[in-house]
Amino acid sequence: MYTIQTILEQLKEHNVKEVSKNLEISDKRLRAALQAAGYQYSQSAKSWDYTGEEQEPLDRELIEFMSTNKPQAAKTAPKSRQKADTTIPIDSLTADEIAAIRSMLAAYKQQEGVIEAASTALEQHTDSANSVEQLLIRIRTEIQPEEKIRKNVYFNKSINTKLDHFSEICRIQKQDIIELALRDFFKRYKE
Repeated sequence: MYTIQTILEQLKEHNVKEVSKNLEISDKRLRAALQAAGYQYSQSAKSWDYTGEEQEPLDRELIEFMSTNKPQAAKTAPKSRQKADTTIPIDSLTADEIAAIRSMLAAYKQQEGVIEAASTALEQHTDSANSVEQLLIRIRTEIQPEEKIRKNVYFNKSINTKLDHFSEICRIQKQDIIELALRDFFKRYKE
């Protein structure tokens, strides 16, 4: 990121608004961070002067002073500023920062929807996988190896397409599907 020294050098050539725009933060946040680091703006000299009690934090990152819960920021600030609340109010966010937060929320909500849809699809797939497994178990247990005879049977084209598709996807022989279907038919209508 940027050190305090880098920021101060930029502030010699540009105003706070230009530097904060370059950093993609609001000018209020930049001012608050500099004040938390122990700097005060001098109207007469038109520059930021260090007024802290500790060693000047030139090599430290600006971001270290952007949060009020960092103990380092309180140590370098003058005693009169230590008691002041340096929390940045929500209205100090720039329009770009608010737009970025809104887009992150929209992406999060969209991601939640995708995850929920994937979960539902997975449950449906699991249910259908269980059905196919149960069908395979039925084929193994109900269809006994016995003599088979060849019969020509004619189906409607739509039924034949469904049978071909199901047989190919589930890798079950068509004769087994038909035999189970007929067994279920005879059970239902009592031979």
